[in-house]
Amino acid sequence: MEKGIKNIVFDLGGVLINLDTNRCLQKFRDLGVKNVEELVNSTHTQGIFSQLEHGNVSPAEFRNEIRRLANNDSLTDEQIDDAWLSILLEIPQEKLDLLLEIRHKYRTFLLSNTNEIHFDWIRRTQFEKNGHQLSDYFEHCFLSHELGMAKPEDDIYEEVINEAQIFAIETLFIDDSEKNLNASMKWNFNTHLYQSGEDLKPIIQSLDK
Repeated sequence: MEKGIKNIVFDLGGVLINLDTNRCLQKFRDLGVKNVEELVNSTHTQGIFSQLEHGNVSPAEFRNEIRRLANNDSLTDEQIDDAWLSILLEIPQEKLDLLLEIRHKYRTFLLSNTNEIHFDWIRRTQFEKNGHQLSDYFEHCFLSHELGMAKPEDDIYEEVINEAQIFAIETLFIDDSEKNLNASMKWNFNTHLYQSGEDLKPIIQSLDK
């Protein structure tokens, strides 16, 4: 780890918000979507899920494709959204508190492969509570569906550096995907591979030593 870290970039799913991929897969199977495990896992997506993540299709187009995959035109938007949102659990309060605390010392950013359906729900239910808003936690959010690019594609790391006006060598990137971290290292980011259930506080405290 380089000394003089000034910026911290956080992944969202699996690092800040807990996930239940198996529950999500089962809900889609219950809707009639076969082989959904080929399209969704804990670290990446394929097919229509990847297209939604890249912002290449709208939520409405995504739902229509799920109806086609399930061979069931009677599926409602609510049923489909419920299945897709079921992968999300919660951001533990101690992580929210830590994000607020470190804003006083570090520039903090979010870099997430996400989608409009998920991020709208996360923003409303996880960040916009107890009198807080998203901007209290992050200076800027780099979201795949808004940028049209996703980790581990090189363009998204270049976008973070240029838009945030940061030096990668002064930046710690925390992600739970080794592939994403390896890609960022080409740009000289410092990295930490997050393990499920790991306490973020010692990672941040180690920067002061």
